[in-house]
Amino acid sequence: AICYFDQRQYKKGLRAIVRAKLHEGSDRIGPAFRMRIALTEISARITVEDFEVVERLLLEVRKDYADLLAETLNGVGLDLIQVLTEINDQIGLPMTDRLRERIESFLNQHSPQTLENFSFADYHSLLQAKIEGRKMGA
Repeated sequence: AICYFDQRQYKKGLRAIVRAKLHEGSDRIGPAFRMRIALTEISARITVEDFEVVERLLLEVRKDYADLLAETLNGVGLDLIQVLTEINDQIGLPMTDRLRERIESFLNQHSPQTLENFSFADYHSLLQAKIEGRKMGA
């Protein structure tokens, strides 16, 4: 899936993630790894503008991985979920100053390396694209 995302073939990457999640052995994967997969799926779904699924996935990640999100890398997980929720809530609306400041604050607080260590997705670039008014993932 990551190879597809690197090549900007998001739909193929999403199919690979869904197949992996449905695989009979996927329940034996550790929760931290499953959370990283879920966050990667969220970034891809934001990129392809599948916002209804994003909303559901954000709720699932908050519920299923609450403890992990709170303890990961100085709270980067909770911060990321909050920013993604705010972005998803603003879909179809012009970027507000408040949201731009929130994203900039998040990016200043968490280095690209920290975000890379936390998720398979390049959230730093995705969020920077959002600030610059480009389509996320473009």
